[in-house]
Amino acid sequence: MMYVYILTNPGKKVLYTGVTNDLKRRMREHEKNKGKPETFAGKYYCYKLIHHEIFENPEDAIQKEKVIKKLSRKKKRELIAEKNPKINFYQILIYAEHLLALPFPSPKQISHLVRDLFGLLVLSHLLNLMTLPTGNF
Repeated sequence: MMYVYILTNPGKKVLYTGVTNDLKRRMREHEKNKGKPETFAGKYYCYKLIHHEIFENPEDAIQKEKVIKKLSRKKKRELIAEKNPKINFYQILIYAEHLLALPFPSPKQISHLVRDLFGLLVLSHLLNLMTLPTGNF
């Protein structure tokens, strides 16, 4: 499975498009590299996921990445808004999915996991309600 993704920085001013076979790993790498000038995404603090597409065929994913990279900023915003009209960050969902992959949790771990996931969902909902337009999207 392959993923084409678009990241932005916390201020939603810069867009970065990439392709990977492991989105969770790649997101962790982008987060680790934020602020590092060696890479475009790092230099401009692009580590917030705002769009992703899934492909079975690697060649299709690479082709889609090339298409997106050639789009104007306006067209990229339109593409993102099709699935993510408020331009919310998807990080919480990826990390929550990672938590669910724990092997054979104990009842106590399940209780803590449910509490934490509920907290993340409430936080995500509150952030959606509090989203302020920045003028960029």
